[in-house]
This record gives sequence, C-alpha cells and structure tokens, in this order.
Amino acid sequence: MKESNELKKFLKTRNLIVLGLILISPVSVQTLFGGISQASQGHAVLSYLVALIAILFSAFCYVIMVRVYPKAGSAYAFVTHGIHANIGFMVGWTILLDYILVSTLVTSINAKFILEVLPNIPLWVVVPILVFFVTLFNYLGTQISSRVHYIMLSFILLSIGLFTIFSLRELVGSSGIESLFNLKGIYNSQSFSFNAVVTGSSIAILSYLGFDAITTMVEDSKVPGKSVGKAVIAVCLLVAAIFISQSYLMSILKQEYESILNSDTSFYEFAFIVIGEFFATFTVAVVAITGIATVLAIQDGAARVIYAMGRDKSLPQSLSRLHPKFKTPINSLLLLGVINLFGAIFIGLESLFSVVAFGA
Repeated sequence: MKESNELKKFLKTRNLIVLGLILISPVSVQTLFGGISQASQGHAVLSYLVALIAILFSAFCYVIMVRVYPKAGSAYAFVTHGIHANIGFMVGWTILLDYILVSTLVTSINAKFILEVLPNIPLWVVVPILVFFVTLFNYLGTQISSRVHYIMLSFILLSIGLFTIFSLRELVGSSGIESLFNLKGIYNSQSFSFNAVVTGSSIAILSYLGFDAITTMVEDSKVPGKSVGKAVIAVCLLVAAIFISQSYLMSILKQEYESILNSDTSFYEFAFIVIGEFFATFTVAVVAITGIATVLAIQDGAARVIYAMGRDKSLPQSLSRLHPKFKTPINSLLLLGVINLFGAIFIGLESLFSVVAFGA
C-alpha cells in the first residue's frame, strides 16, 4: 500500500535543470521586455540585475531547506516539518495561489501571442486547447513531461540563438562593431531613475519566478536534496545570463523605448520591424508553443504541493490519490486544469500581472 502512494522517482540533476529552465522560460524576456523597458525608463538590464540579487537570497534559502527536508511540497513541507503544521497550512495555500496565478498568467500570455498570429480564433477556443495538452502531459507522468521539456527547450534555445544572430547582424551592419558596446543599453543618465528601476525590477522578477518549484519535485527525483539545491542555483544563474544579454541587445536596438506600441506584445512588433515578418512569426510560435511546457512544469509543481497537503490531511486526502500506472496526482492535476481554464478566460491580463507582481 505504501508503494502505491509514492511518486515515481525518475528525474536526475540534468532533468531538474531542464525543468527549471522550462519553469522560468528564458523567452519570458521577450514577452516582458516592453513592460520592463517602459516601467524602468529604458533600464531593463539594471532591472534584471536588481531582480537577480533579490531572487538569489530566496534561492539560497530553498537550497538549505531542501537538503534538510527533501519532501514534495517545497515551502509547505519545509514549514510544516520545521515549524508547525498550522503555519505550514497557510504557507501551502500561499504558494498554491502563487503557482495557480502564475500558471494562469502564462496561459493568458500564450493565448495573447497566438491571437496576434491568428486573430480570427476566439480566446475561449485557444485557452482550452492549451490547458488540455498541459493536463494530458502531466497525467502521463514525469518521464513523458521530461521529454516534452527537452524538446521545448531546444526550440527556446533556437529562438534565442536566431534572435542574437539577427540582432548582432543588424547592429554591426548599421553602426559598426563598436555599436555592440553601448553604455546606454545598460545606463542612460538622461532617463535614469532609481524608483523606475525598482519598478522595472518588480516586473523583471516575474521572469525568475518558478525556480522554487524545482524543490517540489524532490520526491520525483533520483538525486538527493543537495543536488536539487544545486539545480536551483544553476538555473537562476543560467536564466539571468540569458535575460540580461537579451534585454541588452533589445535595449540597444530600441533606444526609443517610448515608441513601444503595445507592452503586451512589444517584442513581436520589435522583431517584425527590425528583423522581418518570418522571424517575428517564428518567435511568436516558439513563445506560444514553449509556453505550454512552462505551464506544464508549473502545474506539475503545484500538483505536488496539493498532493503533499492531501497526504498530510491538510486538504482532502482524495487530492493525494495517485494514478495506479503513471504515479501522478491525478485529482490534483484535474483540479488545477479547471482553475487554469476559467482563470485564463475570465481574468484580465493586467489584473494577473498586478497580483503576481505584488506577490513577488
């Protein structure tokens, strides 16, 4: 009986790192750049640096705790077993709200980008399709979802690589190689404001959200908590390098940040104008498709929190039920799918941004 209620141990350190990259999604800089650039008055790079410093403090705390309490549930498990079950219950609900809102936010962003390419398809058709595939892959287990992560990460890296090559070609071709070393891509004395950078960092920090969900998968992994902690730090540093380099290139290419038309889809407009229609469409496709993997990973982590809370009887025990073959928390996954479906359709994107940013 005990074995029937244990998650299947499949993930290795490299799987956890890939999972973390998918959770955070390196292409999130493409979807958030417009808003960050406007909020920080053209200082997106500094905003990402400030956000990194803040997030590393939190990341190191998770590293320590996952070594001591290597249990599914992340912060919920840490507080429940380290302090008190009642406080753990409150923490569990808090992180669940965070995961659910972020998952809904990413689903909503993905739907927005799909509608940019296919405007004739209504939102209420796009969202159910996205939610269906997320729920299906999670239902089939970590072995299947991990393969999806590898495939999606390949598309993400391809998209980033193409953008980098086109950006460098544009800069060198128009202004020479010296244009690659433009201080205004980092700091502009005419528009700099500390408060603006802090405001921008409150949005930039959204790009880092999700690293903590790596620790929710500790009972799905073959490696000890120490290795899970190393994966957390590795992922934070890897995505920071991508965020900063990509926002630097975009800041140089788009010095006139006031000209951004729509902060929700500014990167698409930017890519369309500077690089061309084909690449812009390809980038949108990558963001939308890989967004499925991001929501997949976030909901997988959220399901582990609900599973752990159900196992501890903090929530109905039926939510800790595992599929007899795939060993996935099936009831938790179905509940999350329904919440994500209605949230992405009926809650506005601006409202989701505001709530998630406040929580961050």
